[in-house]
Amino acid sequence: MTKIKIQATIREQVYEILKERILSGYYPGGTHLSEQQICSELDISRSPVREAIRLLEADGLLSGEANKGVEVRNFTEKDVRNMYQVENLVQVGSIRFGFKDLDRKEKDWFRDIRQAFIDAYETNDSGKYLEVSTRFHNKIAELSGNELIVGFYRRNGTLCQRFRGISLQNRRRLESSHNEHLRMIEAILSDDQEDLMAIMSYHISESLRATLLAIPKASDIE
Repeated sequence: MTKIKIQATIREQVYEILKERILSGYYPGGTHLSEQQICSELDISRSPVREAIRLLEADGLLSGEANKGVEVRNFTEKDVRNMYQVENLVQVGSIRFGFKDLDRKEKDWFRDIRQAFIDAYETNDSGKYLEVSTRFHNKIAELSGNELIVGFYRRNGTLCQRFRGISLQNRRRLESSHNEHLRMIEAILSDDQEDLMAIMSYHISESLRATLLAIPKASDIE
């Protein structure tokens, strides 16, 4: 049984537990989520579960109808292409309009995450690698200095995360992705905005290509 801890609100913890299960594929597309079953498993009341489910619906990870409950959303190939199109627009746009010479503290952050990428890659930990990649891309969005862009990107990034995980299960794609991330960090540290935009655009297009190749193996893509 998954145990609830006290460091965050119960709603936040339930939300994170359910989101991780959806993104990891533990709950495949089409899985019906029962509030009663979740309450029983986590030994909590229904209110925080209902609130967490509403947040996941707002994220686009769940879909439901009145009196029919909710289920993990199935995605079409078009949905996936749309997600990556938005990913490209926001990431490259954040670099184009928000990129500036970074101060020492910011560059140290990118040096640290470069090492985190290397550690995850060398241990062949695709789950950890995905977590590091998510942090990196969120940071790029933050370079925009626009809270609306950051919030919007994180929502779309949540949708993309499930499919990033699918593509990274391919060792060849993991290797290519790793090299692309290291090249992007090198461009950041050398203040090369144009190179960073070019590598980012290529990185996203290759991630989409790898995801589409993996679609027949993904139960939540129609």
